[in-house]
This record gives sequence, structure tokens and C-alpha cells, in this order.
Amino acid sequence: MKTKNRISKYIIFLFIFSCATLPREKRIVTSVYDTNADKNSAFDRANNWLIKSIGNANLAVQLREKEKGRIISNGSLNCRELNGMTYGIAEKQKIDFTFDFTAKDNKVRIVFGDITHTSIAGNGMTYNLGPTSESQINEIDKTCFEPIKKELLDAINGKSAIFIPDDF
Repeated sequence: MKTKNRISKYIIFLFIFSCATLPREKRIVTSVYDTNADKNSAFDRANNWLIKSIGNANLAVQLREKEKGRIISNGSLNCRELNGMTYGIAEKQKIDFTFDFTAKDNKVRIVFGDITHTSIAGNGMTYNLGPTSESQINEIDKTCFEPIKKELLDAINGKSAIFIPDDF
């Protein structure tokens, strides 16, 4: 009886953790927001926010084009809020992504793409959790990315403690 239980648990475990990750083109979250900043101010404030908030350890800028208002980076974060029933309890819930920011006058686009989710247990074991569905992408967006987008938008609109005005 114990052997059958162990085999059943192992099969369930393999099924859960071997689900296919969504294709790259579906592992993306795009948001467009109105702002009160012109393109250059939005770009500068977003750039400063990235440097002060995320830091070089977690975000590697790949492209910075002020004339186009664009910043592209690779990022990684531990989204502890994903711990729970859906993903299980683990030491870390690591989300890797590309970050693509574009500013225009009074408007910005924020794209988190190539999203991957890895659960890291206390013993160091890692499990690729996908995302395997659109609902998981939505949960990662709501739980992990929304706070980042809000803080970035506050900085762009001059409402953040990180924002330091040029006039002093």
C-alpha cells in the first residue's frame, strides 16, 4: 500500500512539475498608461527609478535610447507573494523577465516579456513552474509586476519619494 501511495505521489509530482511552459510570445504582459510627463522627462525619471529601485544586481540594462524614449533590460525578482496553495511553499519564487519601457509625450508603455517562474526550495532544489497558462501570467502580473508598475508610474509622474526634482 505504501509503495502505491509513493508511486501515485511521484506521478502527480512529475505531472505538476513537467507541464510545458507557455510559448515565448504568450509569456508577456503589456501595459500602456497616460502620464503627466513629456517623453524626455518620463525617460529620465524611469531611468533614475531603475537605477535607484532595482539596482544593477537584479537588472542589466541592454539598451538605453533617450531619443527613442526606450529602455530594455533583463530582470529577476523574488516574488514571495506567490507562495501558497497554487505554487507551494518554497524559499524563493523567482521571476525572470525582460523589461521593455517606451516613453512618448504623456504616455508610457511597460512590457514584461519572456517571463519564467522558478520555485527554489530551502534545500536548493529548483522547479520550473512555467508559467504554463494565461491565468498564471495574470497572477504574476497582478502579484509581482503591478507594484513595480505603480512605483515606476509614481516616479514618472513626480509622486514618488525616489523622484527628486531638478529645481532646488
